[in-house]
Amino acid sequence: MTVTGFDPAVAAAHGYVIQTGKDGRQHSVKKGQLSPMGYDEVTGNCGLSYINFNGIGGSAASLATGFQVIAPVASGHWEVSITDNSGGSNQPWDIGPNNGTWDGYRTLNLTNGGALGTVLPDYSYAVLDDGTICSSGGPTTTTDIY
Repeated sequence: MTVTGFDPAVAAAHGYVIQTGKDGRQHSVKKGQLSPMGYDEVTGNCGLSYINFNGIGGSAASLATGFQVIAPVASGHWEVSITDNSGGSNQPWDIGPNNGTWDGYRTLNLTNGGALGTVLPDYSYAVLDDGTICSSGGPTTTTDIY
Protein backbone atom coordinates (compact mmCIF):
# COMPACT_ATOMS: atom_id res chain seq x y z
CA MET A 1 0.00 0.00 0.00
CA THR A 2 1.13 3.54 -0.75
CA VAL A 3 -0.19 6.88 0.52
CA THR A 4 -1.71 8.63 -2.50
CA GLY A 5 -3.43 11.56 -0.84
CA PHE A 6 -5.50 12.83 2.08
CA ASP A 7 -9.21 13.50 2.59
CA PRO A 8 -9.43 16.68 4.72
CA ALA A 9 -13.11 16.14 5.61
CA VAL A 10 -12.47 12.63 6.94
CA ALA A 11 -9.38 13.83 8.79
CA ALA A 12 -11.33 16.70 10.43
CA ALA A 13 -14.16 14.36 11.45
CA HIS A 14 -11.61 12.24 13.33
CA GLY A 15 -9.67 15.05 15.01
CA TYR A 16 -6.91 15.55 12.44
CA VAL A 17 -5.81 18.36 10.15
CA ILE A 18 -3.84 18.09 6.90
CA GLN A 19 -0.63 20.17 6.78
CA THR A 20 1.34 20.97 3.64
CA GLY A 21 5.07 21.66 3.97
CA LYS A 22 7.21 24.04 1.91
CA ASP A 23 8.11 21.10 -0.30
CA GLY A 24 4.44 20.50 -1.15
CA ARG A 25 4.18 17.20 0.76
CA GLN A 26 1.14 16.71 2.97
CA HIS A 27 0.92 15.17 6.44
CA SER A 28 -2.01 14.32 8.71
CA VAL A 29 -1.51 15.71 12.23
CA LYS A 30 -3.70 15.46 15.35
CA LYS A 31 -5.51 18.78 16.02
CA GLY A 32 -3.93 20.72 18.87
CA GLN A 33 -0.60 19.02 18.31
CA LEU A 34 0.52 20.81 15.18
CA SER A 35 4.21 20.63 14.48
CA PRO A 36 6.11 23.11 12.33
CA MET A 37 7.02 21.59 9.00
CA GLY A 38 10.78 21.16 9.06
CA TYR A 39 12.14 21.34 5.52
CA ASP A 40 15.34 22.57 3.93
CA GLU A 41 17.05 22.01 0.60
CA VAL A 42 20.41 23.07 -0.77
CA THR A 43 21.12 23.34 -4.50
CA GLY A 44 24.60 23.04 -6.01
CA ASN A 45 26.22 22.63 -9.44
CA CYS A 46 25.28 18.94 -9.75
CA GLY A 47 21.85 18.86 -8.13
CA LEU A 48 19.95 19.38 -4.89
CA SER A 49 19.70 17.64 -1.54
CA TYR A 50 16.92 17.97 1.02
CA ILE A 51 15.71 17.06 4.49
CA ASN A 52 12.10 16.91 5.65
CA PHE A 53 11.98 16.28 9.42
CA ASN A 54 8.69 16.58 11.34
CA GLY A 55 7.27 15.69 14.73
CA ILE A 56 4.24 13.42 14.21
CA GLY A 57 3.07 12.82 17.78
CA GLY A 58 3.67 9.99 20.23
CA SER A 59 7.29 11.15 20.74
CA ALA A 60 8.03 10.28 17.11
CA ALA A 61 9.24 12.07 14.00
CA SER A 62 9.17 11.36 10.29
CA LEU A 63 12.44 11.79 8.43
CA ALA A 64 12.62 12.02 4.66
CA THR A 65 15.85 12.96 2.92
CA GLY A 66 17.42 12.58 -0.48
CA PHE A 67 18.75 14.12 -3.64
CA GLN A 68 18.24 14.80 -7.32
CA VAL A 69 21.43 14.93 -9.39
CA ILE A 70 22.30 15.62 -13.03
CA ALA A 71 23.09 12.05 -14.13
CA PRO A 72 22.53 8.40 -13.20
CA VAL A 73 24.12 7.25 -9.94
CA ALA A 74 26.42 4.24 -9.56
CA SER A 75 26.60 4.28 -5.75
CA GLY A 76 26.71 6.51 -2.72
CA HIS A 77 26.18 6.97 0.98
CA TRP A 78 23.86 9.25 2.95
CA GLU A 79 23.91 10.18 6.61
CA VAL A 80 21.66 12.44 8.69
CA SER A 81 22.52 13.63 12.19
CA ILE A 82 19.56 13.86 14.58
CA THR A 83 19.86 15.72 17.89
CA ASP A 84 17.08 15.83 20.46
CA ASN A 85 16.80 16.41 24.23
CA SER A 86 18.35 12.98 24.95
CA GLY A 87 21.41 13.37 22.74
CA GLY A 88 22.06 12.42 19.17
CA SER A 89 22.19 9.68 16.59
CA ASN A 90 23.17 9.27 12.95
CA GLN A 91 20.84 7.75 10.39
CA PRO A 92 22.89 6.14 7.57
CA TRP A 93 21.87 4.72 4.18
CA ASP A 94 23.94 2.98 1.52
CA ILE A 95 22.80 3.98 -1.94
CA GLY A 96 22.73 1.68 -4.94
CA PRO A 97 22.45 2.47 -8.65
CA ASN A 98 19.58 4.76 -9.58
CA ASN A 99 18.44 7.23 -12.24
CA GLY A 100 19.72 10.28 -10.33
CA THR A 101 16.92 10.57 -7.79
CA TRP A 102 17.04 8.94 -4.36
CA ASP A 103 14.85 9.29 -1.26
CA GLY A 104 15.26 7.69 2.16
CA TYR A 105 12.53 7.49 4.80
CA ARG A 106 12.44 6.61 8.49
CA THR A 107 10.18 7.03 11.51
CA LEU A 108 12.22 7.82 14.62
CA ASN A 109 11.33 7.55 18.31
CA LEU A 110 12.73 10.66 20.01
CA THR A 111 12.44 12.69 23.22
CA ASN A 112 9.82 15.43 23.44
CA GLY A 113 11.02 18.99 22.81
CA GLY A 114 13.05 20.58 20.07
CA ALA A 115 15.04 18.47 17.62
CA LEU A 116 17.58 19.21 14.89
CA GLY A 117 18.18 17.27 11.67
CA THR A 118 21.24 17.84 9.46
CA VAL A 119 22.39 16.04 6.32
CA LEU A 120 26.12 15.51 6.94
CA PRO A 121 28.02 16.80 3.85
CA ASP A 122 31.17 14.76 4.56
CA TYR A 123 29.16 11.51 4.62
CA SER A 124 26.37 12.23 2.10
CA TYR A 125 27.29 11.86 -1.55
CA ALA A 126 26.41 10.22 -4.84
CA VAL A 127 28.98 8.79 -7.26
CA LEU A 128 27.67 9.37 -10.78
CA ASP A 129 28.10 6.87 -13.58
CA ASP A 130 30.89 9.02 -15.06
CA GLY A 131 32.84 8.98 -11.76
CA THR A 132 31.81 12.47 -10.62
CA ILE A 133 31.23 12.68 -6.87
CA CYS A 134 28.37 14.99 -5.89
CA SER A 135 28.24 15.83 -2.15
CA SER A 136 25.29 17.23 -0.22
CA GLY A 137 25.28 20.91 0.68
CA GLY A 138 24.14 19.95 4.18
CA PRO A 139 20.51 21.05 4.50
CA THR A 140 19.46 21.53 8.14
CA THR A 141 16.09 21.96 9.83
CA THR A 142 14.37 21.79 13.20
CA THR A 143 11.08 20.41 14.46
CA ASP A 144 9.15 19.92 17.70
CA ILE A 145 8.76 16.40 19.06
CA TYR A 146 5.54 15.89 21.02
